[in-house]
Amino acid sequence: MREPLGPEGLDERTRSILMAVIHSFIHTGEPVGSRTISKRFDFGLSPATIRNIMSDLEELGFLEQPHTSAGRMPTDQGYRFYVDNLRGLEALSAEESALISQRYVPYHGEVDEVMTATSRLLSEISRYAGVVLHIFSITIFKRIEFVKIRSR
Repeated sequence: MREPLGPEGLDERTRSILMAVIHSFIHTGEPVGSRTISKRFDFGLSPATIRNIMSDLEELGFLEQPHTSAGRMPTDQGYRFYVDNLRGLEALSAEESALISQRYVPYHGEVDEVMTATSRLLSEISRYAGVVLHIFSITIFKRIEFVKIRSR
């Protein structure tokens, strides 16, 4: 396997396909195949060409394949690329940033209280239900997932 390549080394077509694969995976939770990408997105490329690009992205560490006949899914490096390249997101307002800072001041490592505050903050800022689960004795956030429940 090659040394992981930074996102700046990807051409625009490859970046677009990576974003499409990750977007599809986030929406379905299933490994994504090249045929799915060619049908859902208008890249003007054959499934074979998309499959080759996805294979390159796997070699570069952005995607992984759970088994030979499956589609591909993002790695941590792929998710990092996706988050860093999301467009159209609004930055937090000064009030929202201040609210976040103020809410965490009273907590001194009390995990349950921090988790409760996090759930409330997510709900207030996003205007969606905020749910935070804490099951582990040592908490390391590897992934935070937002699940859309309804269209609004």
